[in-house]
Amino acid sequence: ATLMVLLPIIFIGGYVQTVLRPMAVTLSIALLASYVVSITIIPLLAPSLLRASHGRKRNLVERTTKLFDTYIVSPMRDGYVGIVKSAIQRPWLFIPPAMIALVLSLRQLPVIGRDLMPPMDTGIIKISVQMYPNTSLGATSTAVMRMEQLIKAHPEVTTISATIGTEPAVISFGSGRTAQQCDMTVHLTDRFHRQATIWQIENSIRKQLRSLPGVQYADVFDYGATPLSTVGAPVDVMISGPDLSVLQTLGDQVATRLSTKVHGLTSVRLSWNLKSREFLFHLIPERAGQFGISPAILAAQIQGGLRGIPASTYRVAGQDGLPLWIQFPGTNRNNISDIMDYRVQTAYGSIPLASFGTVSSEYAPTVITRQGLQRTIDVKGYRARTPITQLQSQIESALAPINLPKGYTISYEGEAKLMTSSFVRLMSALGLGVVLLYFSLVPAFKSWIHPLTIMIAIPFGIIGAAWGLMIAGLHSSMPSMMGMILLAGIVVKNSILLVDFIEEARARGESLDEALLGSVRVRTRPILMTAVGTSIGMLPVALGWAIGLERLAGLGTVAIAGLMVSTLFTLVYVPLFYKLLDGVTTRIRRIAASRHPAVRAEEAPSQVH
Repeated sequence: ATLMVLLPIIFIGGYVQTVLRPMAVTLSIALLASYVVSITIIPLLAPSLLRASHGRKRNLVERTTKLFDTYIVSPMRDGYVGIVKSAIQRPWLFIPPAMIALVLSLRQLPVIGRDLMPPMDTGIIKISVQMYPNTSLGATSTAVMRMEQLIKAHPEVTTISATIGTEPAVISFGSGRTAQQCDMTVHLTDRFHRQATIWQIENSIRKQLRSLPGVQYADVFDYGATPLSTVGAPVDVMISGPDLSVLQTLGDQVATRLSTKVHGLTSVRLSWNLKSREFLFHLIPERAGQFGISPAILAAQIQGGLRGIPASTYRVAGQDGLPLWIQFPGTNRNNISDIMDYRVQTAYGSIPLASFGTVSSEYAPTVITRQGLQRTIDVKGYRARTPITQLQSQIESALAPINLPKGYTISYEGEAKLMTSSFVRLMSALGLGVVLLYFSLVPAFKSWIHPLTIMIAIPFGIIGAAWGLMIAGLHSSMPSMMGMILLAGIVVKNSILLVDFIEEARARGESLDEALLGSVRVRTRPILMTAVGTSIGMLPVALGWAIGLERLAGLGTVAIAGLMVSTLFTLVYVPLFYKLLDGVTTRIRRIAASRHPAVRAEEAPSQVH
């Protein structure tokens, strides 16, 4: 049963398969191995273990077992027998409360919120700092040194690394940065050796960095805040259109609305703005022709003086040489008047750059981004622990009043886009797993109806899962959905125990009600053992008793809460629905027999159940 619901995860494809396939394969192998052990080694060892137990009548195990049976199992068994007796006599009193509980639990899921992957205290903080446009590299470097001093003052910090801009003349396949941008990585002690959480430390650092002069944006977020490295930020609103100035205006509107109307975002910033000042040199072709120099050579000389050119190589024995770059000193390239006095080498000697044309200035974007051949601007937002679904609903409401000009569109990228496709795959995997589970139970019970009785326990697991996540303060996520898929395979085991006993009892000649009550009386103990044993095994996962294990806390919580609640409901509602569905089946067959008199009378009793 559990293998059937795990099988679709292995082949579902996409991000879901990438993340969950190793776990699904491992669990499948473990289940197959446990099955082999249970039908080979355990039967061989059971006689010797039972014989040894009878030889020590008053040992600790027996006394504990007697106490467990006397004070827990027996009262629960007797109570359930009485409840089931009332349920099969008055089903209309028991079915509505179960349906109400299920509907209320489903309505709680939006309140819980949903993430692709749950937030985790990784002990690593990422910081992205944007200085104001036109800030010099030296000023940025000075500001970063001040930031490092403030961050080192936190006792939880162990190491800091910082990178300003990107290397000139190097093609970057990642996100190119300017001299006004800095990326920092801060490592903390693990969460078991500090009092403050990573989010509390982030909030303190964020306030300190934003108070520094010259800092335009300071995004502080935990490492692993996004499930994929290709996702720039958890919230990413992309605006596409042809004109840069219109994109800037729309981007400012979106950023303002996100900052003021969306609760749960720690920072909001634009991917670029039109505040970077550029100087444009307008070449007069006649002047260039007069001095016998082409525009390409002129541009190359200016570039060499401002950015630098490799002039020689420093040789190191046994290694590649190191290029030596030369460029104008800072005092000769900081002012436009100095640059215009740059001496261009021509066939007629050194001629000032001012002799070849004029210069003007304008404001331009720091970078230009495109998607699908359309220019874009991204409004990126970071969060602490607020679920993406709650943020997304606020974002859509906040941006609804914006009227887009013709030719401009808004799309939601980031984690929301990836989460939508991933959860579609997860729900498909769960649905396919339930279908495979049903058709695996049909030949086992030789019935099309009673597999439905067995699977009635799955919705009851949703009740426990929803309230368990709410009590634990967790969000629905991909691991918790994996827990639901596992839960679907686990909870049907309890139903199988009950239905199998009912079928065997009826085959021995017992009446339907006797078989129903007998199944609860006999199977209560193994059902409780299954629930308690699985819950104890999942407890370290639910509590996150290891570094990184909190990523799977939702899985453990769903498994424990869903299994305990479904166990309590299963002992009542599986016998009840067995009787209801059996009655429906009996009436259908009687109607069919009345319409087809050729059916032999002696075949009727064997077809009733």
